[in-house]
Amino acid sequence: MVSKQPKLAHMMNVVTPWPTADLITLDEFKTALRIPLTDVSKDDELNMIIDGVSSQMAKFANRVFGFDEVQETMYNAVDEDRIFLSQWPVKFSDIKALTLDGVDQLPSHGTVWFLEEKTGTIFWISAPMNGTLFADYSGGYKIPAETPDDLKRAAQVAMREDYYMYVRGSLLSGVRAIMHKHARVMYYPPGQLAATQTSGSSLGPVWQSVQNVLNKYIRYWV
Repeated sequence: MVSKQPKLAHMMNVVTPWPTADLITLDEFKTALRIPLTDVSKDDELNMIIDGVSSQMAKFANRVFGFDEVQETMYNAVDEDRIFLSQWPVKFSDIKALTLDGVDQLPSHGTVWFLEEKTGTIFWISAPMNGTLFADYSGGYKIPAETPDDLKRAAQVAMREDYYMYVRGSLLSGVRAIMHKHARVMYYPPGQLAATQTSGSSLGPVWQSVQNVLNKYIRYWV
């Protein structure tokens, strides 16, 4: 009888979340729309779109882009030659603690294991890893200042599309209303087009292009 190898399990808790999920700044969005930076008349609508589309893109990628500090534990590791940290990229200098079954692994970096910072992948050099690995580290991007250029460009394209749809008000089914006594406020929720679609060509040309960029920021577990 062939024994079944236990499945690697993992748990992650956020210690310190990055203060924003925004992928671009308000000024960058205004520049993309050719709105003067001194014009503050549309700031509320523009910030609404930045927040909504940034969150939508993170959901599409099934990750957090911001530079969070997290504590992550991998259980039941059996003969693993690599471990993927969930919040990435990760610099070695941003790892506060790394233990294997309670034993400090930081001093053995470069001899027993090494870190591929761009992907947040830990490779075990001398022998496969067995046991419970605990990591306290910060990873991700210090957005919006350090948002990668291609991700920033994709965000601008999606947000610009949302803005023009908002201005045109062409999707009547997308209009929402808030009513209080005799007052009524109409608004268009940003990111709705993407939220109502799932994948593939049904996304439409703009969000399909965005998804093509997001694909390189998605962790595909195997």
